[in-house]
Parts: sequence; structure tokens; C-alpha cells
Amino acid sequence: MNSKGGSTVGASAAELKNRKLRDTIKQLNTTIDTLNSLISTLQTTISEQNTREQNYKEQIDYLTKKLFGRSSEKKVGDIPGQMSLFNEAEMTVDQRQMTVPVKAHTRKKR
Repeated sequence: MNSKGGSTVGASAAELKNRKLRDTIKQLNTTIDTLNSLISTLQTTISEQNTREQNYKEQIDYLTKKLFGRSSEKKVGDIPGQMSLFNEAEMTVDQRQMTVPVKAHTRKKR
């Protein structure tokens, strides 16, 4: 009876140990699945944040150039191959006609 009882007790102890190991494996697999989904969610969030950050940088660059950049009224020079719309009238008018004689005068002293 001892040998049967001992083997039965030994088998049930081994069986209990196997059940505990299976339960532990299931819990670990569940934890791994949960962590993988969390990692995926965080990667998506990081990607969205990076995109948003890039958009903000582009907006800052644009606004900085708009605020501190060159004004469109300042003329750096003619672009080669680009026709000028405003010089056409000046080129057709004789330079002598553009000068207006002014009478000479002197200022009064105070």
C-alpha cells in the first residue's frame, strides 16, 4: 500500500506542479499579449506625435520666414530669363521727358 500510495502521492504532486506551470505559462502568455498590444499602441502614439511635431516645425519655419524674412517689396535683382512688367513703360519713355525743371530758390534764414 505504501508503494501504491507513495506513487499516487508522487504522481499527484507532479500533476499539481504541472498544473501550476501550465497556469503560469497561460498567465505569462496573457501578459505578453497585453504588453505587445500596449507596445503597438505606444508606437502608434509616438508616430502621431512625431508627425505632429514635424508639422509644428514646418509652421514655425514658415512663420519665422514670414515674420523675419525678406519682404516682397525689396528687390534683390532681376531673375535671368524673367521679363519685368514694370520696366516696360520706363524703357519706352525718353529720359529727357522724365526730368522736370525746377526753379532755383534759396531758403530764408530764421
